[in-house]
Amino acid sequence: MLPHMLDVDQKDFEYKMSKTILLMPEEVQDRFKAVKVLYDTERQIDDEEEALYRALELKYDALYREVYEERKQVLAGTKLPAEEALAQYTNRAKELDDEDFKKLEVQSCDVKEIQNCPSGVPGFWLRSMLNHGGISRLIQEKDRPILMHL
Repeated sequence: MLPHMLDVDQKDFEYKMSKTILLMPEEVQDRFKAVKVLYDTERQIDDEEEALYRALELKYDALYREVYEERKQVLAGTKLPAEEALAQYTNRAKELDDEDFKKLEVQSCDVKEIQNCPSGVPGFWLRSMLNHGGISRLIQEKDRPILMHL
């Protein structure tokens, strides 16, 4: 971070630190000057790391946003599932089709409500929350009609 970009508290802290060093006996000043430089270097590294983290967050936020938008459209029925996604599902299903998969027992998912619906997945988020152990306990009967609108 450039010195002119430091916030007031940080700048004040650095002034005090430098002034304190100058008030020390001369035989120890050099040691503390070196420590101050190392402190400044550490702050620069921290600032650089923070900037890189933020850039990475922004990159992945954009990628997630694309996925979330497509999922929203598929669930709302404004977009049909992409052929590429269906092909990926088929390929992955073939990879997973082994003895462990064949032994696995699961309950069938109740999709009666959406079988006659031409597109979208009405009530997806309500059903998702009802199937989540932590969230489902919080949902009361009066909440269900409201949550159907998610």
